[in-house]
Amino acid sequence: MQFLCTEYENSLADFKKEQKDLVELQEHFEKLNAENQRVQKEKELDALRAQLRDEEKKRLGDAARVVQAFWKGIILQLHSFSISFFSYTVFSRIVFNWPIYSALLSLLTGMAMRIEFVAMKKSKKKGKKGKK
Repeated sequence: MQFLCTEYENSLADFKKEQKDLVELQEHFEKLNAENQRVQKEKELDALRAQLRDEEKKRLGDAARVVQAFWKGIILQLHSFSISFFSYTVFSRIVFNWPIYSALLSLLTGMAMRIEFVAMKKSKKKGKKGKK
């Protein structure tokens, strides 16, 4: 009977030791699982921040394109106006000097044609980009 009692006590001691180890392992893995969940949430937040940053960058880029196009249009209109105003002023001042007027008029006409050609080329390029 003594043998059975000793064997029971040994088994009970082993069981308590294993229970203690089990509790320690469960606590350890609970900590690991909590850390893994925290890391996963942090990755999700980083992805969300990156997405928001990209959307904001795209929005600012679109706004910059609109502003640049607006100002480019104004500059082209002012440039066109200044050429026509300049040619009118020159015409009114040198109308009596025919050779100078003729040379200056051909120069201004060439410049105006060049500007119109460049503007036409740019508008065709914009049309091609928009169709893609």
